[in-house]
Amino acid sequence: MLGELVRRCATLEKSFGQLESDADGLTPYAVEVRYESAREVLDAEARDARQAAMRAVGFVAARLSNEIDALISAEEEVEKAREEQQVSALRAELAELKGEASGDKESK
Repeated sequence: MLGELVRRCATLEKSFGQLESDADGLTPYAVEVRYESAREVLDAEARDARQAAMRAVGFVAARLSNEIDALISAEEEVEKAREEQQVSALRAELAELKGEASGDKESK
């Protein structure tokens, strides 16, 4: 399950291959520990599994950091453009209302 995901990622970026052993080692915990009939996990096993999971999280986070920063920056630019568009629309509406108001005064 997790190992398969890592192998698929490795086809896009070979460095993901270094996670394969950790991923294969973690997969049983995703299934076995969920059910009452599961075997008891020893403290040492839990510690090793946690370390493997943290290595995987750190690895992925390091690779996503630049992408996340780029997405946040793009989102901020979109929001800024949206705000500028709203301000322009409000200014146009205000100018239109001022034009109507001055036209009303002239017709009186």
